[in-house]
Amino acid sequence: MSKKISNHKKKNHDGIPPVEKENERDEQYNGANKNIDHSRTGNNIRFVERGQSYLTYIKQRVKEVGARIKKDSVLLSSWVITASPEWFKGMRPEHIQEYFRECYRFFAERYGEENIVGAVVHLDETTPHMHLNMVPIYQGHRLCCKHLFDRVALRKLQTDIYEQVGKHWGLKRGEKGSKTKHLDVAEYKVKMAEEKAAEITVACVEAEQGLANVKAEKRNTEKEVESLSTQKETLTKEVDDLSEVKDAATCPIPVVGKTSVITSLRVENAKLKQENADLSKRLDVAMTETLREAKRADQAERSNEAGKKALDKLRELERTNPEAYNELMHPTPKPRVKSTGNFKY
Repeated sequence: MSKKISNHKKKNHDGIPPVEKENERDEQYNGANKNIDHSRTGNNIRFVERGQSYLTYIKQRVKEVGARIKKDSVLLSSWVITASPEWFKGMRPEHIQEYFRECYRFFAERYGEENIVGAVVHLDETTPHMHLNMVPIYQGHRLCCKHLFDRVALRKLQTDIYEQVGKHWGLKRGEKGSKTKHLDVAEYKVKMAEEKAAEITVACVEAEQGLANVKAEKRNTEKEVESLSTQKETLTKEVDDLSEVKDAATCPIPVVGKTSVITSLRVENAKLKQENADLSKRLDVAMTETLREAKRADQAERSNEAGKKALDKLRELERTNPEAYNELMHPTPKPRVKSTGNFKY
């Protein structure tokens, strides 16, 4: 009996890069899954190509709906969709592609195509299957995988995808609540273990790269410590040299020499004071004499000016009234009058 099989896993931030690397692989992919036939990897089918990493698209989508990412948030709801291996035997490639396309359309219409990060059909393994990864946006504005895919929602999902897709392709749905373990489920448990091994391999590679980075940082730190040690030695030497200079500067002067220096300075100071006093006196005398000379020169200039004016007046008098000029310059003597006694009135 051919059955439709789907498997669901939740991924947080650190679990997403390994999933993307395995799902979106090319011919150069070198993972832990030994069931991959690299010669057929080019036949894998992609229904979604976002042109950016899973994490980048997820963060962008969460921001668009106004949700928040917490430290423990489930960022990716990862589905594996297939059917019983015998069902695919002899099926034409275009029919396989159309079957998975209908599965993709079911999820896109139910949860929003804009929330689907990637959908890849792997034809390079034993049984064809599709990895469908989506952002668990709940009620259009919350990031909550717990509520979007609770037990009731998962049971309804299994029923609806069978009714809308599986039944049309002649597949059977397992009994509700059945505890029977089918070989197909066991096969997918093996596949999940292989994916976990792939995640561990990626983690080991990242750890090795981290160790290499730590070693490189250690070498850089050792070089920096060596450089700082050299700088310390240089500074220590400079401090020692400065200490010697300080000691020399603060060394006490011998008493005899100190007294001699002080006495010499006092004598020199007294001498300078005396010279300054003498210079001040000479300056005062010179200033006083200069003021006297200036006063005498002013008086002489004034006298000379008055003489010039008097001479000009005499020359004018000589020109206009020669008689008065001659009388002034050569006055005629007056005759003397003899006294005749007392006057009577």
